[in-house]
Amino acid sequence: MKLEVIKNITEYLNLISDNKKQGKIWFRGQKYSEYQLEPSLFREKLDISIDEPYYKREKYLIKNSNLSHEKFKENVKKYKDCSAFDEIDYLYLMQHYGIPTRLLDFTVNELIALYFSVSNFTQSSLEIEDEIYDFNSTNSFTKHGSAVYCINPILVNEHSFRKSEIINLNEYNFESLNNIDFPICIKSNSVDDRIKVQEGVFVYYGTMIHPLDYYSIFEQSMTKIFIPNSVRDVIKKELKNNYNISHLTMFPDISGVSMEIIDEMDDEFRILKKNTVANKELS
Repeated sequence: MKLEVIKNITEYLNLISDNKKQGKIWFRGQKYSEYQLEPSLFREKLDISIDEPYYKREKYLIKNSNLSHEKFKENVKKYKDCSAFDEIDYLYLMQHYGIPTRLLDFTVNELIALYFSVSNFTQSSLEIEDEIYDFNSTNSFTKHGSAVYCINPILVNEHSFRKSEIINLNEYNFESLNNIDFPICIKSNSVDDRIKVQEGVFVYYGTMIHPLDYYSIFEQSMTKIFIPNSVRDVIKKELKNNYNISHLTMFPDISGVSMEIIDEMDDEFRILKKNTVANKELS
């Protein structure tokens, strides 16, 4: 996997422009660079291949996603009009309410991915050069920054589904996708407002439980872009002021309003705390 570092939006956009020359690109912003590309369903698993040699272990116990999917569909209709829903809408809504699924969300918009990478404030505990050093010395899995992953969805599907195209979930029997082995890149004619605003697309994981960046055949075409903690807040404010990308625009409901208010309260408190400490030291 190609590893890159950016310190501002200009560097980021120049890097993305170079990546786009290689073909179609999807983006995922992650708040922590130490996390891999795996869906919530796979983050808690138990290896049950006890008698197998380490290199043969592929049997894992995970939560029953089929049961949760059907139970959710059955009950959500009591509270919400689902007449225009397709399967990905149910899955996305499940994710929204904290139910583990096989979906991992990406976006076709590089600035939206950058927003998700820097959207929460993280206090920097190191100088920026030390944060970058830690990124390089840990093979990118560091807690001192966030990341944007860039993947080639066509290449993923060529290997996983033997098709050089993005799979439209509306054109396939959803049940049949449960039998696939490796992750595939999918899209949908979704009616969900958040998916539309966030220009969302998805990787749907099959029976193999490894992160997408575990597979060398996919990793060869990936780029991971590191954003040091020291510059995340500045980039977040620039996205809001110069590109109109913020909590309010990415979450067009009460969630976005709440997140924006929390940020304003936190920013004000940090300034007051800093000034109070400074005044106390002077006195």
